[in-house]
Amino acid sequence: MSWDEDEDEYQQAFGEHTSISDSCRRLIRAINNNDEKLQHLGLGSEYTLQFNNHAWKLLGKYIANNTHIKSIKLCRFHLTDEQMVLLFSGLRSSSSLQRLDLGNNEFGIDGVRSMIPFLGLTHLNFNNNSIGKEGFITISNMLQHEGSTLTHLCLVSTGMGDEEAEILADSLKDNTTLKELNLGNSNKNLGNNNNMTRRGRLALLKLMVDISSVESTYKSNHTLIMCYLSVPGDRDRISSFLLDEPGDDVHKQITKAWAFNRSNSSQSYPNPNPTSRHTAGRLKIVHYQLNSKKRKELCQIQGVEYSDSNIFADIEPILLPNILSLIGSEHGQSELYTALIHTAPDLLSYMDRKAMINNEMEKNKAHDNDLVVQIAELTRQRAALSAKNDKLSSRLALIHSGDMNQRSAVGKEDKGNGGSSSKKRQRN
Repeated sequence: MSWDEDEDEYQQAFGEHTSISDSCRRLIRAINNNDEKLQHLGLGSEYTLQFNNHAWKLLGKYIANNTHIKSIKLCRFHLTDEQMVLLFSGLRSSSSLQRLDLGNNEFGIDGVRSMIPFLGLTHLNFNNNSIGKEGFITISNMLQHEGSTLTHLCLVSTGMGDEEAEILADSLKDNTTLKELNLGNSNKNLGNNNNMTRRGRLALLKLMVDISSVESTYKSNHTLIMCYLSVPGDRDRISSFLLDEPGDDVHKQITKAWAFNRSNSSQSYPNPNPTSRHTAGRLKIVHYQLNSKKRKELCQIQGVEYSDSNIFADIEPILLPNILSLIGSEHGQSELYTALIHTAPDLLSYMDRKAMINNEMEKNKAHDNDLVVQIAELTRQRAALSAKNDKLSSRLALIHSGDMNQRSAVGKEDKGNGGSSSKKRQRN
């Protein structure tokens, strides 16, 4: 497109005849001119009241062509699905955009779908937009995508219920990028997701600590280090950071779980240095599964049958000494004694089997020595038999040789007598 064509297009969308303010037009010019000073774009709703459909689409195109803009804030714009689709139809090719704040608008599932191609985003705010179940499915698909780079997600007052919470939790099981999830607060000014009950919060708790088995705990999400969650009884936002604030038991465990994730996956927030997934999983097993008090509490909350011994059922007895040493060093003598009570039979079994195996090996070794002696004797006897057979073979050869000589002499005698001897023998 030539400069004249581009200018004509700009004038049609943002010219003086549109009643758009001069300050807004200057900002649009800066965007289109790729001004390197403009890295964070925040348009007030007063700027966009006069935007027509062509203006929204052209704004998206200008932002996409800009290589410096990293964040966009379009809050309280009353953005509709139609305007979202127009904006993002031209915005999809952006290479620099990382943060997108779309809180307090009026779009739904179509608006969400229009911006999903932005897999390079790190921050996404959908606060106070009723995106519905389909919107949560769309977001979950994005979180499960291998190319997802999203680290911060805000879903305050988005109509989340138990089913949506379960969809979201399921999508985060294998996600290793999302670190902060904001689902709301009971403060009226901040909004909340009142449709979510204990069932939905349980899904979020199991996402971070699934106590049903050692393997499930190991495979839990270890990267989510902030989870703002509203429950009845919270006084304000600060309650999300305090472990002893009023609220239900599930909320408290969620708070403890993300605090554990945070303390073991970063040195300094918000720029964590995550440990390996193996190390994080191992730490969580030690912290939750090898502590009878914590394990019992979580089993009761998650509806898992609790037993002091079931934790050791799938552990090979040969590993028990190391496990017991770990329990003692991490949780003290009381936990060690509790574990010893329930592992003693397996330990004794391991010790008995060890002694039995050693005895059996000694017997096999003695038998092996006996067989070596027997093989040596049999080898000697075989050699003796072979020597006797050689002598007998020689004698047999001599006998055979003598018989042949005798027959040869008789034959010559018969021939010399003209055969009379043979006839006489026949008559006789």
